[in-house]
Amino acid sequence: MKSLSLLFFLISTFCFSQEKEIVKILNEQIKKEIRDQFENPYFDGDTLTMMKEFSINNKILSVQMKKSNGFRTVVETQEVPISKISSVGKDINIIFDAMGNDVKIKSKKFSKDDGEEVFESDSEMFFTYIHFPGIEYVGNDLLKAFEKAGFKINKNYWYD
Repeated sequence: MKSLSLLFFLISTFCFSQEKEIVKILNEQIKKEIRDQFENPYFDGDTLTMMKEFSINNKILSVQMKKSNGFRTVVETQEVPISKISSVGKDINIIFDAMGNDVKIKSKKFSKDDGEEVFESDSEMFFTYIHFPGIEYVGNDLLKAFEKAGFKINKNYWYD
């Protein structure tokens, strides 16, 4: 019985540390892109600010970002159970695809003309805001970290 308990403890500790690796990969890459956003030739004019870092709590991946331009500001919070993530891909940014509409999105939009608007929606896609080209290695690293954490996901499309 002791050996079974020890085995369970070791497996759960290992999986938890791999969840930390998922968060580490995402946070390191988004911080790099935010730091370099104005110098990058692919800067799209929207200024990103990370309000709350990527985190996994109670098996829920979440992030809160602020996106601003001269006309409006949007603060968006996304959450998805990591067990519902089925694949990672890159189109306009790195996207996690989820089974069903399991991504919960809360958005607050602030504009001079319209004031404040609040939206809540469900989606199949979790947008990471990580979008600079030449970062396919990030997708590969995420695949490995998810697998080591006990979640098998696929890498689908990858457009740089």
